[in-house]
Order: sequence, then C-alpha cells, then structure tokens
Amino acid sequence: MPAYKKVAPAVVILAILVVPLVVAATGGGGDKGLPDLKVEQVLGGSSLMLTVANELNTRNVALNGKSVVVECVDDGGRVLARSTQSWPLQTDGGYDPHAHQLVDPEQLDAVDRCRILGTRKKLEAQPSGFVARRLGHTH
Repeated sequence: MPAYKKVAPAVVILAILVVPLVVAATGGGGDKGLPDLKVEQVLGGSSLMLTVANELNTRNVALNGKSVVVECVDDGGRVLARSTQSWPLQTDGGYDPHAHQLVDPEQLDAVDRCRILGTRKKLEAQPSGFVARRLGHTH
C-alpha cells in the first residue's frame, strides 16, 4: 500500500479536528471577535463596503448622533474618496450595519485604508477582501 494512502486518513481527521478550533479562535462564529470595522471591495463595482460591528451601530457612538464622515486614503494619507453617511448605518439586505463608499475606479487599487470620522471610537481598517452584492441590494 502506498504511503499516501496510510497518511491520508490521518490528515483528514486532523483537518476535521483542527479547522473548527482555528475558526473559533479567530472569531469565525458570530459577532464575537469580529473587528469594529471591516472594509471590503464590492465585486463588479468601484465601491467599498464598510461594515461596523453591531454593538457600535448606535446613535450615541456618533458625536453628533446622526451622521459620520467616511474617508478612504492612500498609503500617504491622501484622501481618495469622502462622503457623509447617516448614522446609525443601514442593516438592509441581510448585511450587518454598513455604508458604501464610491471610489474612482482608477484609484480603487491605491486605497490603503478607510475610516469613519465623527465617532467616539476610532474606526479605521484596511481593505481585506471582496463582498458580493446580493440581489435586490440597491445602494
């Protein structure tokens, strides 16, 4: 019997045991352990989706109680995109609280980080992946 046939079952069992532990340790189950702000590029578009932890999406987190400023900057700190967003953020379409920030398609790859200004807590993150736009999600 080839050696890989002897080792393969052990590798599969190890993967079954280790993967759930790694997911749990990195916060892969529920809101617990998620970052305060997550930034993802919307597939097929030139916008970034900024998702805020549910527990921070309350009126008292915004300094003025009703709006915040979303900024995305390059690695030198130059503002590439900026907008004012209503606060608390929207939770439509099955998504957690989020806002969309349009970015010039030619500058999208230059975005180093995005931040939400006008909050009692620092909310800043680098883009970390992609998110698909769900059917019926219109903003």
